[in-house]
Amino acid sequence: MPAKLDVAISLDVEEEGLFRGQYQCRDVTVRNVACISKLAPLFERGVRPTFFCAYPVFLDPEARRALEQARQYGEIGAHLHHWNTPPVVQNIPDSGTLPQVPSFQLPLQCLEAKLEHLLRECDSFLGSPCRSFRMGRWDLHGAVFPLLARRGIQVDASVRPLHSYESKNSGPDHFDAPADPYWIPVNGSRLLEVPLTVAPLFAPLAHIPHKYAWGRQLRASLRHWGALAILPVEQPLWLMKMAANLHVNSGGSTLSIAWHSSDLMPGGNPRLPDDAAVNRFLARIGQFLDWLESNFSVNYVTMTELKDRARIQAARCQRPADWIWAPETENAGN
Repeated sequence: MPAKLDVAISLDVEEEGLFRGQYQCRDVTVRNVACISKLAPLFERGVRPTFFCAYPVFLDPEARRALEQARQYGEIGAHLHHWNTPPVVQNIPDSGTLPQVPSFQLPLQCLEAKLEHLLRECDSFLGSPCRSFRMGRWDLHGAVFPLLARRGIQVDASVRPLHSYESKNSGPDHFDAPADPYWIPVNGSRLLEVPLTVAPLFAPLAHIPHKYAWGRQLRASLRHWGALAILPVEQPLWLMKMAANLHVNSGGSTLSIAWHSSDLMPGGNPRLPDDAAVNRFLARIGQFLDWLESNFSVNYVTMTELKDRARIQAARCQRPADWIWAPETENAGN
């Protein structure tokens, strides 16, 4: 009998101009959102995506119309791009872009204000409170979890296991995060973390020590050669299959798969310069889902639909970390 597998597919629905090492802080466009309609074959097979939407998307009338069509097939969540969500407090050059945007450089109170602006627009669009969230660039630090819990977020999908930086000021350390969804206790409540599915090429790579300088360097480089994340825009079909098999064989029961709305627009991602490239990308996703359905008992779910799954366990962590909340982390961004 095939193993049961929950499959949570998500799209970061956001402005154009990303993937080029620059982050647009103003005058952004969101024409790519209309391309969500290209996912109709996935909707027809029962895929239930979660659409994590950035602030500029909720302000654009045409994008909102596209979201109204899409929401009948899945879930609308919030996606924080702090570099263009008010209040914008960074010193922005005349070009209107920034080359680096680590969230750790912002005071926690500023991030909370930005989160409030984003969720206010998302709630207004939904007509009810937003329940799911993803931080831009997988740039979530543990100190943000209480902000999410206070605002009623029930599910976060910002953690990328086996992913870290040598310097904390460059980005978060999610290296030791569990590979399957887990509960995060926060001040008497809890929220569900649904990490991106990432599998180590070899099991021992998941246990590289943190306390030595050489270990931190190796951990920071692993995402480039030894950590297989199910990101269809970056991986060939055979590698996605390998990552899924490695994850399931190590005890995983949920696949979290992600891509971007700009991946659906020719030229929106430099990897996909024209219609033919986008069509090949969509065909690869379809082939991957065909393979999953042939080898597993697949259940397509939104992020919030995962909350009631009995197999989800509470994570255990022996030290403050960016993928879980501990009281010691709450002042980390101040």
